[in-house]
Amino acid sequence: MVPIVTGFVECSVERSTFHLLVDGFRVTDGLLPEDEGSSLDFQGLIYLGGHPGNTDIVKASNIPTASIVGCIRDLQMNAQPVGEPEAGNMVSHCLEELTQKGVYFGGGHLVLDDYFTVGSHFVLTFEFRPQRPRGLVFYFESYGSSFSVFFTKNTVGVSVNDGSGDVSVSVTTPNLCNGEFHAIKVSKHGRVIRLKVDSLSKKKAGADVPATHSSILRALYVGGAEKVNGAAVTSTFVGCLRNVSLNNQRVAFETTARVVGHVAVNGCPAS
Repeated sequence: MVPIVTGFVECSVERSTFHLLVDGFRVTDGLLPEDEGSSLDFQGLIYLGGHPGNTDIVKASNIPTASIVGCIRDLQMNAQPVGEPEAGNMVSHCLEELTQKGVYFGGGHLVLDDYFTVGSHFVLTFEFRPQRPRGLVFYFESYGSSFSVFFTKNTVGVSVNDGSGDVSVSVTTPNLCNGEFHAIKVSKHGRVIRLKVDSLSKKKAGADVPATHSSILRALYVGGAEKVNGAAVTSTFVGCLRNVSLNNQRVAFETTARVVGHVAVNGCPAS
């Protein structure tokens, strides 16, 4: 668990001098040439947390170009609240409490582009802690093939169609929304689909029909999707997800996923 530590920063410009105050401590003042402070004009766009465009000017000024990792709140300009930003890119909401490893879904979802195919075999493992009794956790659909992992009340379900027909299997647990993380394993070997939820496991085999799946990688949606076709559950997943692995490779959401809506990729509430 990681405690939330906040700091207060204030910047100001007075004629040819600019000041920086950090948690009540005043940093040595900086000087602007030829009284530039009296003519500063902030009419253009202001980027917060990083710069999305050409960073040559920033590099020339020895300013770090990497985006910050953390939270910014209560932003004010000239003692006036700035309000909500006009646009965001790969920005998630802040968590105002103790956090732990994982990804928090608060009504949004993630997109892993060119990442998944239902192929002849795959193994997906993860741990999740749902806060609502119904949600779509993983979803894939492309050219007659589909894959979804979902839950409703105390039942986790998996549906797979590799082009030769739909195969579904589900496992019912005593209490899925008990505030604890549950370990899930979904595997496909040929026509056999196996689902394991904690210590409970079930499997089901589809008809022995040649599959027509494509080996082309497509987008895998995590936590929900804008458009869902034919899935048993379409509700957005709300809760925490961690230790996600596909074919024994850790899924690095921090660097590979597109964020849509309210998703915090850098931590979950500790409780």
